[in-house]
Amino acid sequence: MEPNISNCVDLKGKSINPFWGRPDNNAAEEMHLSPQNHQPVEAFSILPPPPDAKFVGRPEIIKWLRQKFERSLTRVALVGPAGVGKSQIALQFAHQVLQSSPNTFVFWIEASDRSHFDNAFRDIASRLQLPGHDDPDIDALPLVSSWLSQPENGTWLMVVDSVENTDVFYCRKNNHAGCIGRSCLPTSPNGSIIFTSQNPSCLLLEMLDGDLKFYNATYKIPVMNIYQGFQLLRNELDDGLGDNPSRMADLVYALGCEPRSITQAAKVLNFRALKISEMSEMEEFRYLWPEKHIKVEKRGLLPRAWHRNFQLLRQQRSQAIDLLYLMSFFSGPQRKIPKLALVSFAKRLGKFQDHDEEAIIDCLDQEITFLKENHILTETDGGEDIILAPFVGFCTQMWLFYLCEQERWKGRLLYIMAQEYSSGAWDSWELFEKLDDCLQAIISLNIWSRFDKLNAATITFSLANYRYNQGRFKEAESLLRSVIEIRGQSLGLDDLETVRAMENIGTLFHVQGKLGEAEKTLRLVLEVKERVLGREHKDTLCSAFSLANVFLKLGDFSEAERRHRETLATRLQVLGKDHFHTLMSLDGLGETLRLAGDLEESERTLHRAVDGKMRALGAENPHTISSVHGLAATLMCQGKHEHAEKLYRQGLEGCEKALGRYHPTTQIGIHGLIHSLEQQHKDEEAHRVKQSVFGEGIGGVADSAKFVRENDTIGPSHRCNIEIRVGL
Repeated sequence: MEPNISNCVDLKGKSINPFWGRPDNNAAEEMHLSPQNHQPVEAFSILPPPPDAKFVGRPEIIKWLRQKFERSLTRVALVGPAGVGKSQIALQFAHQVLQSSPNTFVFWIEASDRSHFDNAFRDIASRLQLPGHDDPDIDALPLVSSWLSQPENGTWLMVVDSVENTDVFYCRKNNHAGCIGRSCLPTSPNGSIIFTSQNPSCLLLEMLDGDLKFYNATYKIPVMNIYQGFQLLRNELDDGLGDNPSRMADLVYALGCEPRSITQAAKVLNFRALKISEMSEMEEFRYLWPEKHIKVEKRGLLPRAWHRNFQLLRQQRSQAIDLLYLMSFFSGPQRKIPKLALVSFAKRLGKFQDHDEEAIIDCLDQEITFLKENHILTETDGGEDIILAPFVGFCTQMWLFYLCEQERWKGRLLYIMAQEYSSGAWDSWELFEKLDDCLQAIISLNIWSRFDKLNAATITFSLANYRYNQGRFKEAESLLRSVIEIRGQSLGLDDLETVRAMENIGTLFHVQGKLGEAEKTLRLVLEVKERVLGREHKDTLCSAFSLANVFLKLGDFSEAERRHRETLATRLQVLGKDHFHTLMSLDGLGETLRLAGDLEESERTLHRAVDGKMRALGAENPHTISSVHGLAATLMCQGKHEHAEKLYRQGLEGCEKALGRYHPTTQIGIHGLIHSLEQQHKDEEAHRVKQSVFGEGIGGVADSAKFVRENDTIGPSHRCNIEIRVGL
């Protein structure tokens, strides 16, 4: 049943509070106007055309509007970000009222600026033939308001669209001085107003006006759900273009399920006669809008609406918009921005720099709340992550481009992330796991300045370290090659950060069995470090240690032992017996001795390494676990299978949690445990471990023994983390 406005606003005999101010019997006199005795005016409407047949309605919102008016509320507001369909919903409701109640005046008022607002009221005054309507010195707003405020003139519905500043509601003409300082919108028990606005706080104080019954008169319109967005895209596309439902759904999601952005995208696809299945990059919004060198004003209605919104919001909370600028570089389908990344941003923005971390988090929560209230972003249920709609990120980037600020903010983002996240060490893995997608987005940006490129190289180095520690060797190698290319071109191949990247490339060659390339690369690295840093520098000793492990893998045990003993002796003298690098040298020497057949000295050396790492790092650190596995392997070679089993179990307690089941160190521990059980003829228990880990496709004794034998010679630094430092 269509709503009947006469039923909705029939409040005769009831005392109501007006939207702005209180009813005043002398209102007309106060406006220096006197009630006019007109003949009854036949009802008319001033409305844009109704939504076309392709419009996907929002029946739940139409129902809400109907219920509010039936409950005698005369003022309601539809709020939400640009493009969610506020105006179209209000227009649909207005046409329903016009159809069901033809004796009702229905007006559409554009309130985005004063000139549109004034013109709309002057048009109404002209249609009503009110005295003075053609006098340019008379403000039409109080003229129309006075007439509509008189109940005997009939029922009316007014849609005040795109309210961005409530100043438009105030009379400014001197001949109506009595109205200055108060809103001149009409108040009548026979009339109703629907406001639409992007900013919920824009109308709130005006709507309340001391009357709490209007507190729930605001509907925050969400974006469409995926089904509604899909229906809209299907309706808007020409026949034959929507040939792939799955990719249509992807496009709707990438556009944030925003009706106007979906409609605009469909228009571009129709113009290009481009099928959905032919689109190469669903998330690339520039594919759906004019080329980037065209001015922002010509990009269409939706981006312009967002840009007006940015201007207004920046006037209210500039710091929140600064955060938005930084976040917009992360925006993408299904991408979450960890709140801890925003804490890093806030630390280095002007307003927050002198605060402690607790105060920064409190201030940051206020800025996030402001952006949420203005429909800029949402939070995940736990509040740990921020979600920025892809289209909002796109519009923000276009706004920065228009302001010629895009490169400056990009550089600022790169600097912050390089300063905050300059390590991929084990103790920061949880942090990097949350930031992985965001960091990948940063290093994928188009970067032009030398300083920005170096910051991007620092971030890439950290991400490569993290990927290496996860066992994702090919990805790590690709990232490290990017670092070498960027830093090598800018600073030369003797730059120490470039040399460190080369060293880790050599280590990756080693891990992947490319031993010839590994030896060649690591020899070159050692030569450069000895020349630039000296033979006793800790970085030089790290390279000597890595090269010794290559000789170990090549089977040249005497050369490997010689180099490990030299490195260990220098580290004991320079760094001390409890330093992490000294303990790593003990690991390397112990494993070399085991493979060379000196099992007793190997056991003593590896015991020293395990005891030192237990004290310095703790039992669950991957480095400690790696040493435990090395000692267990030596015990296995001595036939001490029961003792070895205990050590493998000890290492595996924290290994899966710290590194994951498929990390090489974890795999060595699992196979070592199976091998030790089988050597003790605990076949049933070994089989249970195999099934729990590998399922039915499992190998036998020889498989586990071979795996441990081949992989355990990699060396402790390669089974787990290599300490990569960015900066000396």
